[in-house]
Amino acid sequence: MNTEEAANHLDPQVIKTYEEAVALARAEGDKQDMPKAVELMEQAAEAGHPMAQCNMGYFYTVSDTVEVNHTTAATWFQKSADQGVPQAMFNLARLYRVGSGVEESAEKSLALLREAASLGHPESLHNLGIFHFAGEMGVEQDYQAAAVFFENAAQAKHAPSLYSLGLCYSLGYGVEQDEVKAVTLYEDAARIGDTNAAFNLGLYHYYGKGGLDVNPQRAKELFGAAAAHGHAKARAAFTSIENNESLEESTVEVTE
Repeated sequence: MNTEEAANHLDPQVIKTYEEAVALARAEGDKQDMPKAVELMEQAAEAGHPMAQCNMGYFYTVSDTVEVNHTTAATWFQKSADQGVPQAMFNLARLYRVGSGVEESAEKSLALLREAASLGHPESLHNLGIFHFAGEMGVEQDYQAAAVFFENAAQAKHAPSLYSLGLCYSLGYGVEQDEVKAVTLYEDAARIGDTNAAFNLGLYHYYGKGGLDVNPQRAKELFGAAAAHGHAKARAAFTSIENNESLEESTVEVTE
């Protein structure tokens, strides 16, 4: 049973309670009421609402409204994952990866990621791509498999995956090297806020690669945009252009 089917089998009042909780949590200013939102969310979760269970796990992971408790979070994520919620599978996988609230288990973490990825969850696909790219979590390094995972996640406009796939095309890792295609992917990722993509795209404009003309001014704009969001290499590159200094050609690595 998928998430939608599970929710559709619930009492309409449970669904209404969940929707009220979401509305209170998302409201702005004085209309937001997180204590009441958590109270209603827990009621819906106890009644079996799959997304409410996932949200309760999230609250116990990061919320200021309840005391952080990763063991309780894991319990809620497990209940939600059992009902087919891929985000809950992903969140629980992260807890198993670091042994927070559960006993550390790379095997269980990977199994959950693979299950979520099979449901099209972009972050899970991306994480599996990273593990195959870097040969981490007991996964054998396989650039071709990594590129496939990134490609599948990129279809959902997942910015880090667009960037990571662009990096594969930049370097020719797992795919035939194609810097023109890399530029397109970097542009798509940068457009939706990926700072690594903006930095690499800035390098392409600076050096005139990937079918682009040499354009230090456009490079400076991209470096500045990435630097404004804390990208250290972009800040250094921006400063170098400001000071009329040359840049060292480099790219950043695939990241989570």
